[in-house]
Amino acid sequence: MLPGDMLSVDSDSDAAVKARVRKGWNTFRQLVTVLTNKDVSLVMTGKLYTGCVHSGMLHGSEICPVE
Repeated sequence: MLPGDMLSVDSDSDAAVKARVRKGWNTFRQLVTVLTNKDVSLVMTGKLYTGCVHSGMLHGSEICPVE
């Protein structure tokens, strides 16, 4: 994630949330063929989703503006 994706100058957290959700959806779209493959176990699918999509959306989310 680029530094500009975190918070804007006026501490607009909405932009940061939208950037995280967009990153999660983009990652999901890249992995959709593997995540929906019937030959891949549900355990492996869950680990892949958690490791790639979920962690990508949460990366840096502990930083939040103090209002």
